[in-house]
Amino acid sequence: SGGSCKTHDLPLFLELVTYGAEGLVLDSVRMFVQNGVVPDVFKIEYPGTEEGCKLISGIVGSVPWILLTGGDSFAVFKEHVIIAVKAGAKGFLAGRGLWQEAVTLTGEQRVVFLAKTLPERFAILSKIARRS
Repeated sequence: SGGSCKTHDLPLFLELVTYGAEGLVLDSVRMFVQNGVVPDVFKIEYPGTEEGCKLISGIVGSVPWILLTGGDSFAVFKEHVIIAVKAGAKGFLAGRGLWQEAVTLTGEQRVVFLAKTLPERFAILSKIARRS
């Protein structure tokens, strides 16, 4: 719990996963904040629009929030990161959006993808996030 994290001097990262239910993303953030559940960092799915990202920034105030991939393709996630950072997100947490194609590759193609494409993608997103 948040209290246990504070007692042990550990950060609390709260990940809100709604599986693409756009309105639920905003409602969930509001509910947690209104009920005094305020982590050190919110991990949030893309709320569907730039306006939604701005609303999240307003709801969380000074608490940083980072964007989750939600399984989107790299191209889609990159656009979401651009929008979210412009609207107040402080970064990203990327999983499948970076590497999901690797599971369809074999042999040398997979090795090259993981050794070259994956770090390139991470560098692109990091550069976007640092612009905030």
